This record gives sequence, structure tokens and C-alpha cells, in this order.
Amino acid sequence: MIRPRVLVIGGTDSSGGAGIQADLRALAAIGADAAVAVTAVTAQTMTEVRSVTPVAVELVRDQVGAALDEPVGAVKVGLLPTVETVEAVGAILEDLDVPIVVDPVRRASTGDALGEETDDAMRQFVLPHATVATPNRAELASLGDRTITDLVGLRSAAVALAHAGPAWVLATGGHLAGPEAVDVLTDGDRIVELFGPRIDCDVRGTGCTLASLLAGCLCDDGDVVSAARAAKRHLNRMLDTLVVTPSGRARFGPG
Repeated sequence: MIRPRVLVIGGTDSSGGAGIQADLRALAAIGADAAVAVTAVTAQTMTEVRSVTPVAVELVRDQVGAALDEPVGAVKVGLLPTVETVEAVGAILEDLDVPIVVDPVRRASTGDALGEETDDAMRQFVLPHATVATPNRAELASLGDRTITDLVGLRSAAVALAHAGPAWVLATGGHLAGPEAVDVLTDGDRIVELFGPRIDCDVRGTGCTLASLLAGCLCDDGDVVSAARAAKRHLNRMLDTLVVTPSGRARFGPG
């Protein structure tokens, strides 16, 4: 049996909680392999981002070219730290014929800015190539230039973004109030809600994890709805492994 292989394009996280480290952990949890193209090297702890250093665009292109020397079943895009990186990755995605999952990272879980200045470029160069975009509430609000305070607003903003670029949007609702975490999946017409447990502690890397799980599931099943349901089930199982760090934040443990 051939294991699914996903190309992950994004930034590192020296704390191990998010970024490419979270992507690799998520893909390993579902028996998928990863090829990697690093767009930025970050110095992060569990509580702060200390620095972000973009990787030269030519090196990003070279990494992707080398990674694609062997076929991949899907691509997951995370942190694109500069407009130049966004434009270069958009050009790369245009030539690919596999499912593409875009996690439009704007801030770290700590609240520190990462890719905030690239909204216009993301909308123009990357999101139109996305099979699924997976913004959280803040990312969706930033990309749609609106305020989102409840599930109704999340649905409306997800539908609007789907009409503006991605084939599908999976808007994550973990930051909204309510007894459950409700994610909204839409192609602009159909709306599917995915439910999961609400976590009472600060968890790093859930967005990266869900997007990578979705990319891995799309390797096996090109149907977005069934792949999203499978990814959400995997994430819910991984949430059972959470361990709290001395800083008071939580990270995924061995599962």
C-alpha cells in the first residue's frame, strides 16, 4: 500500500506547537508522509513569537521543485510571510493538479502577528487556487474585512469568501462562544456544520493540525465534505491527547 504524501508549504515553529512541526505530527497521526518547503523560520515559545525570518523566494521555489520530484496527493499551505512569497507560491499552485488546502495564517495562537500584511495578495494570488481554505474567525474577518461575533456571522463570512475565491471554505469556530466548537464548511451554496468538543485551555496548533489532516484525507478521498468530516474526527481524537505545559498553554501529546 502506498502511503499518502502531502507537500507542506509553511513556516517552522521552534516551540514545536504549531507550523510545520504541527503539520508533520498531524500527517504522521493518519499514516501520511510529508514533503516540506519552508517559507519562514520563526523563533517562538509557547507564549510569544520572538522573530520571523522569511526564506528567500528563490529558495522556496527550489524547495518546492525538489519536493515535487516525487508525486504528492495534496498540498497544504500555511504561513506565507511576505507579499513576494504569496505571489511566488500562487504561481506554483497554478500549475498543480492536486487538492490544495490553504490555512491563511495571520497571527500565532499567542496573538503575535505573522502574515497580517498579505491579505490583498492572498485574495488575488493564492485563495483562487485553493480547493479548501481553512480560516479561523480572526483570519476570516481579516480576509473579508468584517467583524464576526457569532455562528451566524461565521456562516455569512464563510459563504462570502467561498464566492470570492476558494472552491470551499472550512471556517473554524473554536474561538466563538457556545457549548461546542462548530466549524462551517461551504462552497458558497451548500453549508455543512462540523461539531467538536470545546477546549477550555489555550491550545496551540489546532489550525495547522486540522488543515494538514484535511490535506491528508483529500489524498484518499477527493470529496471535500467526506474528507472534512474525516479530518474533524481525527482532530477530535487528537484533542484527547492534550497536555498542559508549564506556561499554562496546551499542546498535543503522543496519541
